[in-house]
Amino acid sequence: MTGVVKPPDGGWGWMVVLGTAVIMAFVWGQQKAFGIYIIDISDALQVDTAPTALIQGLNLAFLFGMGPPGSVMCRRVGHRAVAMTGAVLAASGLILSYFSSNLILLYILYGVVNGIGGGLLMISIFAVLNEYFKERIAFATGLAVAGNAVGTLVLPLVIKSLNDSYGYKGALLVNGGMALNMIPCAALYRPLRKPQGRQAGACATSVSTRELMEYAQPVADDLPPTTADGRVDAAESVPPPPPSSDHRFSWSIFGIGRYWIQTASLVCLQVLVVNSSIYLPRVSIEVGGDDVNEAIALSLGAITSTIAMVAFSALWDTRMFRSAVSRQVAYCVACATLGVATACVGFIGNYAMLMFWGVVTLPLLDTAAYSPTFMILRDVVTPARYSDALGVSMLMMAPISFVSPFLIASIYDATGTTAMTFVALGTCALAAGLVGSLLPIHGIVCQQKSTDDSNNSATLLRQLNIRLEAEILPNYPARELTARDRDLTQILYSGLPRVSSREQP
Repeated sequence: MTGVVKPPDGGWGWMVVLGTAVIMAFVWGQQKAFGIYIIDISDALQVDTAPTALIQGLNLAFLFGMGPPGSVMCRRVGHRAVAMTGAVLAASGLILSYFSSNLILLYILYGVVNGIGGGLLMISIFAVLNEYFKERIAFATGLAVAGNAVGTLVLPLVIKSLNDSYGYKGALLVNGGMALNMIPCAALYRPLRKPQGRQAGACATSVSTRELMEYAQPVADDLPPTTADGRVDAAESVPPPPPSSDHRFSWSIFGIGRYWIQTASLVCLQVLVVNSSIYLPRVSIEVGGDDVNEAIALSLGAITSTIAMVAFSALWDTRMFRSAVSRQVAYCVACATLGVATACVGFIGNYAMLMFWGVVTLPLLDTAAYSPTFMILRDVVTPARYSDALGVSMLMMAPISFVSPFLIASIYDATGTTAMTFVALGTCALAAGLVGSLLPIHGIVCQQKSTDDSNNSATLLRQLNIRLEAEILPNYPARELTARDRDLTQILYSGLPRVSSREQP
């Protein structure tokens, strides 16, 4: 017997949010800090920027590529098991990178092993939040994603200090040890499932069982009818429902056109998200700063991102942005503004202006564009298919995450400056806004069509009512029509034969 689990929208869910935020901090803080690694790795192994950037590309490709298999694994074995497995793999990839002596080993350990672990962690985060929250899902997701900003605040400074003291190998080793803290965070993902087999009253009343009984009460309609003495009434009992399809993948998402529009927009935005922080240390050196100050700028920018993420997440739950169209319009405007601002970075010649851009402008606009993406995707595919849809979107972002660092690095190697690099990144963000604008346009057109259809239906019903009173009711004087008969006659009017006065009894 399976029942519907009602999201608690709080309670232990806030502890789950805490765990997801810490995991976000480790996963994405490490990604943002790769710009600090890349310079020392290139110098130590005496290779160009493009081959070194491929490490990050592989890592992100496997991180996003684990979306669909991770979604299915969450359904089959649970979010907690998937997250803990991902934490072990992510930490192991960093620790074993200490023994790497060439790019090939870094490709395998940092790129593949750590990337797979990060992918399992990411898909489990959004899947467990979708299970625990419904009314407050935007705010809960925003708090979890705010861990991204906290990680960006702390890890660049820590990794820079470790890198200067122990080299990139020592920094990877210590970072891997810290990443093991994600395992107890993943253990907070307590499953919300109804006890199977025996009735709830026969279960042991431990703390966790009582909470499970509170969050997942059996649905009364699922119980078979019983007689007065408590036995099952065989005459009134119904066949058991078919096996649950909760473990099956929602293939219907592939037929939703709006879903592919949003995914294409996310792919374009992903190019900027992946590569912008990598080249901040280099553009800082070009304008007279150094990579130490730029690491500080990344950390200070994380404070702006944290505050902005919480504020924007609360904003998306307000009445003004409760509708899907309003969120989509805000997303498109934010992406376009982010694209223009990013394209101008390479032409900044003043270090103070660059610091302002890195501390205030980039985190604010990046958060404004990134924060509503999960809600928009959830609006498009419905909450029931959200986990599978997010997994496929992550898979679609995997190729561009693999290729874009190499392509952007090739632009930098060819020009020798970051000007054209940031122009390319800004163009991708602008393209994300233009592609995403198809969603609100589609929504407005469909809303107008629905209004026209409603008006046409109302007009048709008024006409039917007039004909009903003028033609049909006078032909049935033998009996008095009740209100229900009147409604049924109106609905079935087109199929009723006209009765003449000669045929009346």
